[in-house]
Amino acid sequence: MDGIPFAPPGGLGGGGAGGTQWAARGAGGGAFAPPPCLEKPARRPAATQFYGRGGAAGRMPAAAFEATIRAGRRLAFGVATDHAGLAAALPGYFASVRTRSSRGGVSVLEERLRIGGEELLMTVRHSSEPPGMHAMSVLGGDIKGSRIVERYEDAGGGGTLLRVSADIRPGRLGAAAAAVGFGRARAVIGGLGGMYEAIAEVASEGREDGKEGAG
Repeated sequence: MDGIPFAPPGGLGGGGAGGTQWAARGAGGGAFAPPPCLEKPARRPAATQFYGRGGAAGRMPAAAFEATIRAGRRLAFGVATDHAGLAAALPGYFASVRTRSSRGGVSVLEERLRIGGEELLMTVRHSSEPPGMHAMSVLGGDIKGSRIVERYEDAGGGGTLLRVSADIRPGRLGAAAAAVGFGRARAVIGGLGGMYEAIAEVASEGREDGKEGAG
């Protein structure tokens, strides 16, 4: 019957991945649109997916931070990458740090951090190229798959500019409930800025205490 829509074989979903198809045509020869009551709802992203840079699922967008340290690069780098020292100086952030292995410029640590109101248990691989770069890859734990890269640049006047890029993945934070995990991961990103400000202050105090070395 001309002008009456009909579904292809297989029912309303018979169009395969493309969804419902309509083969009937209206009196004017054009495609006949289905009644609104029969239209297939638009597909929504699964609630368990987290979209990051480039639309990749499973991670959040990368975040960037900057902090100025009133110390040369070598001191700034040394303080910021001495996690045992940071645990003593900033126990509010670094609850515990234990070295599992260390060889050359690579070490693996078990860390318990408090960031953005979250307590994170992680196994982290640290790679260092002093005094310019320090990278952390989370091998296991609450934000498994995350990566943080710190770069230390000469800011002039005996200071150092610390640039941080952080690609945080929900990991176990999102295992129970996607919406909750997404919010907790965002809280971690928000708390990282405060943590790096605190690290910068500790490094600056090292200079004021007379621990400054060559930049």
